[in-house]
Amino acid sequence: MKSKNHTLIAFILLVIILAPLSYSFIFQARQQRIQHRMKEELEHARLHHIIIPAAKLHWVKEGKEILVEGKMFDVKNITFKQDGNAYISGLFDEEETALVGQLKKDFEKERRTGSKEIVRLFQLVQSLPEPIATATPVTAIVSQHKSSPGPEALPVVYTNILTPPPQC
Repeated sequence: MKSKNHTLIAFILLVIILAPLSYSFIFQARQQRIQHRMKEELEHARLHHIIIPAAKLHWVKEGKEILVEGKMFDVKNITFKQDGNAYISGLFDEEETALVGQLKKDFEKERRTGSKEIVRLFQLVQSLPEPIATATPVTAIVSQHKSSPGPEALPVVYTNILTPPPQC
């Protein structure tokens, strides 16, 4: 019974630890697939041409991707002119914009509800039934060994400190 409880607790903790890692891995894989598709589309699709003040450029990936009014924009070509503007050719990436938006929503939801789930986990662990009291106490095990000095030699646990330690 005790080993089943330990196995169950270990499994639950493993799932808790691996869930964010697997989510991150899945997100990265989807993002790579979208970026690969957009590279091919940049070669064949009709490009958008936008002009943005160079000081207001917000790079997501330097030289490859910018954020324009909250949308991801894949850059094919960029030219900086003397007038202080950046002339950019590329495509708006709606699919990656949706993916990043979903990631932000999931992160915000996790931030709000994450602590509640941890509390529920500890409540679950505490509600697991105790193993049947067939185990012998530690003092009985120690006193059964002939080389041990007996239970009276075990240190006494102090629960409170009467005086604070000296400060140098």
